[in-house]
Amino acid sequence: MDWSDNVVFHPWIGPNYRSTGLDGKRVLIVGESHYAQDPVSDLAGFTQSVVRGYVEGAFTDRRARLFTAAGRLLIGDRGATRQHCRDVWKNVAFCNYLQDFKGDAARFRGGPLDWEGGADAFEEMHTHLQPDAVLFLGKGLWWNAKPRLDSEVNAAYVVHPSGGMKYSDAMPVVDRLLGRTR
Repeated sequence: MDWSDNVVFHPWIGPNYRSTGLDGKRVLIVGESHYAQDPVSDLAGFTQSVVRGYVEGAFTDRRARLFTAAGRLLIGDRGATRQHCRDVWKNVAFCNYLQDFKGDAARFRGGPLDWEGGADAFEEMHTHLQPDAVLFLGKGLWWNAKPRLDSEVNAAYVVHPSGGMKYSDAMPVVDRLLGRTR
């Protein structure tokens, strides 16, 4: 895919995203931003490299906790194994909304221009990926992104997995988003 300059970090597109997806649906997971302590030479491939690293079991640090928690939400089982969580990422797409690094650690927020640029990038990725459902990870992200979302987009948010998310609150949101019944 040829992305415009708006999309600095190309999204992760799991190998099964278009064929089987998750529960037969194309699901796009949206995070807020990347952060890095060291210089990064391949910005375009950064998101893909991070998710691939998780899927392949290459890291077990804070990033692994985020992807594992989100995987458990997607699976609908807070006790799902880390391997099962890794496997679910092969069925979804993932992008970060903001298109530049927001510091060298989590919790740095973007300014108005960051959100505007992120909206342009998100619209482009959404158009290309054509998800059936979009899950935003974080309330702040949701409130910044929601005003630019087309009313036809099937989207929801959960509290960020690293920011106090409770499975008992978040799983019903994901179930509704994906049309699951329990």
